[in-house]
Amino acid sequence: MARNAIFGVLRFLGFQADETTTSLRYVCQRHSFGTVGTFGTLSNRGFRTLSDPVGNVSKRTSTGSLPFASIQFAYRRITQRPGTGTRIAGVPYPKKAGHQSQVSYKNNMSKAKSFIIDSAIFLIILLIILSIIAAFAGARHAKELFNSLPLKIFWVCWLMSIIAGLIAFKRLRKKIELLIIHISILLIIVGSMLSSKTGHNLWEKITGAKRIRQAGMVIFEGTKENRVVVQPGNRIATLPFYIKLNDFRITYYKPGFVSILTEDNRFYRVPTIAGNGIFIDKIGFLRITRVFKNFKIRLTASRPIAVESSSRGKNPAVELELIKPDGQSETYYIFERFPAFSKMPKHLKIAYQHDIKEYISDVQVIKNNRVILTKSIRVNHPLHFGGYHFYQQSYDEKAGRYTVLLVVSDLGLNIVWAGYILLAVGLCWLFYVNDVTNFLRNKSNGNQI
Repeated sequence: MARNAIFGVLRFLGFQADETTTSLRYVCQRHSFGTVGTFGTLSNRGFRTLSDPVGNVSKRTSTGSLPFASIQFAYRRITQRPGTGTRIAGVPYPKKAGHQSQVSYKNNMSKAKSFIIDSAIFLIILLIILSIIAAFAGARHAKELFNSLPLKIFWVCWLMSIIAGLIAFKRLRKKIELLIIHISILLIIVGSMLSSKTGHNLWEKITGAKRIRQAGMVIFEGTKENRVVVQPGNRIATLPFYIKLNDFRITYYKPGFVSILTEDNRFYRVPTIAGNGIFIDKIGFLRITRVFKNFKIRLTASRPIAVESSSRGKNPAVELELIKPDGQSETYYIFERFPAFSKMPKHLKIAYQHDIKEYISDVQVIKNNRVILTKSIRVNHPLHFGGYHFYQQSYDEKAGRYTVLLVVSDLGLNIVWAGYILLAVGLCWLFYVNDVTNFLRNKSNGNQI
């Protein structure tokens, strides 16, 4: 619009373009205020000369004359703007060599940038939708979804979008904080893809090093093991080192409790503290008289008696006394680890239980017949060695003689962690460092903030 306005002013003042030369000779025609001869010669880079008919340099602003600076400014403003088809008095400006190809390149780049932005917005919206679906689908279905073929294509598109954005947008490369953020996202996606099944297969083809992605491992107390069971298919694989289980133990919340279920489905729960009891309609008063950590039977001359044993072993049990409505009483013993041996009142089902606090596997890592590492594996506190994490997964619930470990490869994990660290640095830089830097700069300059 500004360019057209300048053209209109020049035409109104009587300027025309000479088509016969590459330079533009402007001739001032007759106006109501007089006639002036050759006013100036212009090239496509601006004024070369400005003279009157006698040949003297003229910058007069008298009747019929125009200031040199005004025409020079207008001409340069027009000729230096990009574009094609610019006209004065119906004649286009001479074009520079390669001008059309430059304009075509700029147009193509503009379209490419628009496509990259639209693609990034679409991928972000799609990721939000997929995350919501996975949250409601559950962990197993979410894992299957995000490891499916369409999602693999989706992650590749994410990578291509970020790389294309870094190439196309100069600002993303010049602003350090933006560059760090985008590189961090690249690392997170690449590391996550590398930890997948496809990533492990690709890693094996490229490096020749075979990695077990995920497997189970069963170790009995006092033994060492390097064999793992790979799912699916129950395939046996071996690790390049051994894991020895020195001890397996379970810790419980205290106290335990006695669960009671009647024939008419009434449920009671009583903490196992001596003296606690509960009245059950039509059955009587059930009271806890003793709690054993290691129950043993001692035979005497008259009759066997229950005692707390100091010998090795664990046999938690509770002694109950039932006082019936007719005043008679009976004694019963309920065992935690061996419920089949429990003796309980008629019409009642009773169980002695503890809520598990944690189960712990004390292990050693053995390689080349040397103990490399000693570690107590707890839930959410795995052992990490040799490119694998060993998680406490399960145990022998009946006798506590063995532990079950989940073996997971750490391939790609360090890349993901590096990505998250860079992401935190980039976000802090973007939202805090720049503001603090500007604040200190303004303060040092004495500006009002």
